[in-house]
Amino acid sequence: PLWESGVRYRRLDWPKGMETWFKPEFNPKAAGWKVGKAPFGSHDGKLEWNGRCIGNFCGCGEPLATLWDKEVLMMRAEIALPPLKDGYAYRLLVGGRSHVNYGDGSDVWIDGIYMPNRRADEPSIKHVGKRQGGKPWGSIISDEMRPAFDDGKITLCTTGFLRFKDGTKIKANRQSFWLEEMKLPTIDK
Repeated sequence: PLWESGVRYRRLDWPKGMETWFKPEFNPKAAGWKVGKAPFGSHDGKLEWNGRCIGNFCGCGEPLATLWDKEVLMMRAEIALPPLKDGYAYRLLVGGRSHVNYGDGSDVWIDGIYMPNRRADEPSIKHVGKRQGGKPWGSIISDEMRPAFDDGKITLCTTGFLRFKDGTKIKANRQSFWLEEMKLPTIDK
């Protein structure tokens, strides 16, 4: 059988009371969540960043603001936004996760609704939400999702997972998110 040699695994107990942490009605303060500022990350377990990246698509030039030192990061924020405009497309981009060995995967919920991850340069390709060839990735705000933005605020919830290779935690990781607005071209008839 395929699994005859044994399967490596790790079990984590989901904290009681966190089953709906991504829903707008969840109260993070009552659950004891801390408050921090993005970008979250670490390098060798410290709040520092080497700043080698010069790309403008990932936000990696910004200094880290909050230490990320555990295997899983759960982030949520209530964000005030101006209304989405007709004639524009929007996507939520993930910063810092676009580079090799800088974290494995993130999941995104807006107002409690899960958003599929897609590479930002190839929106038709769905994937597991991890770094793909140095390109930014994120979630396109679909027509079905636009009504969540109508009241001028959203609850953005995300997870992040540290990258492991051969059972060892990789030295660096970071994560931040931003919304990008793109004017749609007019089509001549």
